[in-house]
Amino acid sequence: MDATLVGETTAQAQQRTTKHYQSRRGALIWFFRKSRDLWKSKYQTLKASVKQLKNRVADLTKSRELWRLQAEQANDQLGALKAEIVGLQAKVEALTREKKNDQDGGPLRFDATEQQVPCGQQYPLGVVQRFVSLVIDKGASFRCAAGALDLLNPPTSPEENSPVWSTGRLWLLRVGLAALLGPKLIAEDWVWMLDHSIQIGQCKCLVILGIRLSDFTIGRPLHHQDMELIDLVPMTNATKQTVAVCLEDAVSKTGVPRAIESDHGADLHGAAEIFRQRHPETDEFYDIKHKAACLLKARLEGDQRWKQFASLSGRQSSRLNKPSWRAWFLPVSDRRRAS
Repeated sequence: MDATLVGETTAQAQQRTTKHYQSRRGALIWFFRKSRDLWKSKYQTLKASVKQLKNRVADLTKSRELWRLQAEQANDQLGALKAEIVGLQAKVEALTREKKNDQDGGPLRFDATEQQVPCGQQYPLGVVQRFVSLVIDKGASFRCAAGALDLLNPPTSPEENSPVWSTGRLWLLRVGLAALLGPKLIAEDWVWMLDHSIQIGQCKCLVILGIRLSDFTIGRPLHHQDMELIDLVPMTNATKQTVAVCLEDAVSKTGVPRAIESDHGADLHGAAEIFRQRHPETDEFYDIKHKAACLLKARLEGDQRWKQFASLSGRQSSRLNKPSWRAWFLPVSDRRRAS
């Protein structure tokens, strides 16, 4: 019965619709189909626009949350920096008050421990410590350190005097001797660096410096404070056999090293090869500075323009070398080997 009612209703609607249109049925079909397609296309366009707007709203919401998080982090950092500034200002004020109470930069003050004179010495421990610190930590020369101590801690009586630079040099030699004779840690990650000192007469010293790989900091060059003196051997006849014997003696101090670095001199490179035959777990490296110098020499020694430049540079050095004020204009000295 429901189907019959639906059929009758549809037929009545078609009759009513047909009465209102005078055009033929084929034209009406084309017109209504075109109208439907237009409305459908318009709906699809609006649907795509709505989707784009929704995506944009989502992106803006996500960006707003990200910026809000960054702003909160920046506020936290700003608060921490403000607190750090307050602490630094307090330290500056404390140091300023301490400086004002220090009798306008008078002589150095030593505590009871620093006023003690070591056995067999003439100067207090504080003077020795400050002289050594000026040379090692601040890079001052011996004469500069002696002058600074004389200025900051002048003698209070004719019997007293400030240490001269030669006395400070003896103190530094003792510090170096303590570093040489002090015990080293036996480990498997030592890296040795070999080189000879400048020859004095018929003698030169074999220097073995070391650093552990666990103490090596990537991203910055090595400093003198990073290295440890493993051995210092005076030698009058430096051959690969004699240097190899010194390397074997150094094993008793640090153990077998992980690697050995040198400038690949005949005696050092040969000694390293002999050492590696007994200890194959040790690697050998060529010093990059000497390697680059050798490559640069091989590249330039056949270039006539470089020879002409080196000749002109040498002649200019001889012309400007006599007056002291012209020393600033001297070209860099030509060295046959990198050091």
